[in-house]
Amino acid sequence: MASVLLREIHEELVAIKIDSDVQKLRDELFAQRKCLGCGKDIDVRERRRKGQCSACYQAALRNIKAKKVSARRLVREGKWMDEVRKGRPPTNAFTKYLAEL
Repeated sequence: MASVLLREIHEELVAIKIDSDVQKLRDELFAQRKCLGCGKDIDVRERRRKGQCSACYQAALRNIKAKKVSARRLVREGKWMDEVRKGRPPTNAFTKYLAEL
């Protein structure tokens, strides 16, 4: 069981427990550029949001806003990425050092 942190809308960090099998499957799908929602391949040119294709992301947002499902539940089930690094990856020693802070 792993704990991850999810930044909620009201800027509070909440610990969520994710089963290690679910986390492993989620990480594999994300590495293969597959949607965590529907499992289809995501083209390199298509933007991924929270590990999902645009259709699944919009559906998840609608359901979260309608309070049919929570972001915590989606993270726990491995359907929503809890933390996705944005921007350019660190390339030299100094930027790698800054990324680890």
